[in-house]
This record gives sequence, structure tokens and C-alpha cells, in this order.
Amino acid sequence: MIHRQTSRRAGCRSLGDCARRGYPPYLIDPNGWFLQGAPEQWKRLETSTIDVLVQLHRIEDDGDDTAFLHWDAPGDTALERQLNAHRAY
Repeated sequence: MIHRQTSRRAGCRSLGDCARRGYPPYLIDPNGWFLQGAPEQWKRLETSTIDVLVQLHRIEDDGDDTAFLHWDAPGDTALERQLNAHRAY
């Protein structure tokens, strides 16, 4: 069965074990939506996901349109402000 082979390759004893380790069930369960697709559909999903990430990284981060993305926390860099905001939460 596909899910047993997949879970063994991932080092899991069962589907539940894989889920606890953070593996998404749609990549393991043979009845999950991902494995129901054909390889051409998997490739299309991969390509379109990468395209979305590229488009997101092209967004200009200036002005009022993106102000909601900025953390209202102390720090010299965006990463430092984000970490400080999470710590304060």
C-alpha cells in the first residue's frame, strides 16, 4: 500500500505517528487529495505554488498598502521586530 511505503520512508511507524511528527496527511494517506491526483497534476501544483511565492516576493514593501505587514515591536531589523512581537505575545 502506498501509505505504508510512504510512512516507512518518512521513518514513521504509522499514519498517526507521521501526523504527530508533522508530516501532512495528504502526502501519506492514499485516500488523501494529493495522492488521488496524477503526476501531471502534482507538477502543476508545484509549479503554481512556486509562481505564487515569486509573485509575493515581487510586492513592493512601501507605503500604506503594506503597512499592516510591519510589526509594531522594537528591533533594528524586520526579523528582530517579528521575534520581539512573538515573544511579547
